[in-house]
Order: sequence, then structure tokens, then C-alpha cells
Amino acid sequence: MLLILCVGLGYGTFWFVAKGVPQVYARVGSDIRQIATASTPLPYSKTSYSVLSSQIAAYLHSQVGQYSVAGTDLRTGATFGYDPAMDYSAAQTEALPITMTLYNEIASGLIKPTQIVRLTAADEQAGTGYIGGMPYGTPFTVAQLARAAIDQGDVVAQNMLIRAIGAEQIDSFLGEMGSTATMQQPFLLSAQDLNLSLAYLYTMDQAHPRALAPLMTDLRAAPHEGRISAGLPVGTQMEHVSGDWPNEFHDAAIIWPFGHPIAVAICSDGVTNQAADHVEAHVTAMIAAFAQTGFVPAH
Repeated sequence: MLLILCVGLGYGTFWFVAKGVPQVYARVGSDIRQIATASTPLPYSKTSYSVLSSQIAAYLHSQVGQYSVAGTDLRTGATFGYDPAMDYSAAQTEALPITMTLYNEIASGLIKPTQIVRLTAADEQAGTGYIGGMPYGTPFTVAQLARAAIDQGDVVAQNMLIRAIGAEQIDSFLGEMGSTATMQQPFLLSAQDLNLSLAYLYTMDQAHPRALAPLMTDLRAAPHEGRISAGLPVGTQMEHVSGDWPNEFHDAAIIWPFGHPIAVAICSDGVTNQAADHVEAHVTAMIAAFAQTGFVPAH
């Protein structure tokens, strides 16, 4: 009996070593992998974007001047940024909420893109563009004014559109987007305001692609040498508006690095044009690298 028991114990020990240990090891390994997988942030999630925000903040802390970044992943809704609520002079970026309000009115059938607005003395303002100085009474369609405001940064075209649409209507539309900005002097916008506009624009275009097509075309055609575009892979699609003020340089765009749509606005103050170009390109390169996988690349 003792012999049988010893043989049985010996066989049991042999089986456990030969079969049981590997099975237990495999199960424990599987459990560890499941725990590790569960604790890894999902790509393009709020958690993974928070790592990107930290990386951007670390870089901007080392730069001279004031910078703000606000971004939204237009597929997941996750946001990222750095000091996004700081106000800046809107400059020509004011064209974005103005033209968006216009095309919302067009999509709703309240305004036709062929509606005529005539230049008046009240519209005149020193700044960029070609409409200022033309004879009073010169007619423009609202679509032409929108193109001038976006592509040329034409401040007189902006004023004419504000008069045609109504400042109160633009303010109401800004509030609908979640922005606290208004058309009242001195026309301030934050990176967060611009980012909210871009995210809303993406939604508008998804819902009303035919009505929004001219605006999206104008935004794609807007000059974008340097700035945000300099940090993107060559050929990356973007819908973009920019604005300059003394020592302030702003850029806002829907970018599509590796086909992934992201809204991003970058504003600066107390810097040179050359410095803003360099910093914006560097920040955008970080975002583009993130967009490729949904994670901040390991260094």
C-alpha cells in the first residue's frame, strides 16, 4: 500500500512539474497581461491626450513670451491644450466666427450667398485686405466678402459682414458654440474660443456639406506658409485661418495628419513672427506624431 502511495505521489509530482506548472504560469501570465492591458490608456482618449498636453506644456514653459494651445480630437471628442483661456487680440482670426455665422444663416435659408452688401465709410478700417479705399457704394456678395475675410484677412470685409449679419447674431452664434467671446471692442478671442469654433465648424460641415462647401474651400485655400502647416507631413489637408497683431500671432486650423481630424488653435503674445513660426511648427509636429498612433511617441 505504501509503495502504491509513493508511486502515486511521484507521478502526481511529475505531472505537476511537467503539466501543471506551465498551465499555472500561462494563466498567471494571461492575468498579468489582462491587467496591464486594462491599465494602458486607449489611443486618442482623454488620458492619452493628457500626456500630450503635458509634453506641450513642458516645451512651451521653455519659450520666451506667452503661448496658448487648445485642441480637440474631432473623432473622440478628447481635448488637450496649454493655458487655453488666455485672451488675445482677435486680429484677422475674427473672420472665423463671422463667416461661420454667415454660412449658418445660409444653411438655414435666411441669407443667400448672392446677397449684396455695399461699401460705406463706416466700414473703413486700416489693416490688411484690398476692399478698403475702393469707391463707396461698391457692391460685393456676402460670399465674396467671406472669401476676402478668410483668404486676404480683409478687415473691411469683416466689418461689412458684421453690418450685414448683425453683431448680436454673431454673439448669439458664438454662445451657441460655447464661447464667451463677443463682437464688442476690443474684439478679444482665446485659443479655446477658436478651438470651439473649429470643432463646431466640423460638425456643421458634416451636417450641411453643400452649404458649407464654399467656406471650407476658402479655409483650405487660405495662405498658410509656416506656422501650423510647417509641422505637418507634406500634403496634409487643413482648413485654416490666421491673424497677426503687433507682437501677437495666431493660427487656428482643422488639421488631418494621417487622416485623423484634429482642431487646434495656437495663440501667442510678446514674440516675434519668426519665433511664433518656429514654436507653432514644433507644437504641431508633436500633435502630428501623436495623431499617427494615438500615443505620445517614446523618447
